[in-house]
Amino acid sequence: MLCVRGGSGTPSRKWVVKGECGLHHSMGKSFICALATLIALCTGSIYAPNVAGAARDGMPLSTQETFALGAAWVFDDSVRAGARSLVEGAPGVQHASEVLSFVGGPVGLPMVVASLWLADAELGQSALNRILATRAVTYAVKVVVGRPRPFTGERGLRGIEWLDEFHSFPSGHASLAFAAAGAISEKRPEWSEEAYGMALVIAASRVLLDQHWLSDVIAGAILGNAIGEGRFGWSLSW
Repeated sequence: MLCVRGGSGTPSRKWVVKGECGLHHSMGKSFICALATLIALCTGSIYAPNVAGAARDGMPLSTQETFALGAAWVFDDSVRAGARSLVEGAPGVQHASEVLSFVGGPVGLPMVVASLWLADAELGQSALNRILATRAVTYAVKVVVGRPRPFTGERGLRGIEWLDEFHSFPSGHASLAFAAAGAISEKRPEWSEEAYGMALVIAASRVLLDQHWLSDVIAGAILGNAIGEGRFGWSLSW
């Protein structure tokens, strides 16, 4: 390592200050990237309840969704870098993300639905129907698109793929969480903020765990919210 020293053989003040500035610059960059990750994920706030088929502030909901997805795709790499920096600098974030991912996963989500069913049978039935419909559509899109997950190091779209490591787009956790939130907000409007807030952090956890790109979770949120709010009239029932 090259080190500039003073006449006494001790490191010069100039060297020390340069090192400190470099450290602060690195920390600042990581902080900005991490903040960008959270801000980008907060585009999920456009999925407020009861806006299906309506326009907000003169901009149709579909236009908002298209803009959010396009912006997310552009910043995928930057957001991933920020997420990696955040996780590496704060191990607790990794653990919290794993817990949230479990809640929105194949084991945790049925438990949530069961709890909803106990609280309100009609709500539980509605949530289950829309989650099943969302799951079917999400899986079909995953197979057809064949996008590699971030941790694979591979880019692009592979087309028809059956392996899970190429099922990045869209995020299943995000789509199912937002589908559940949509169903909850319809039947219990007073629970809307909590439902969408939980869906948002579950979606964020998938980016922080390097399982999905930002655009994957935004696409999942769009799909899940649309089905969850009944915008297409899709559901599975028996």
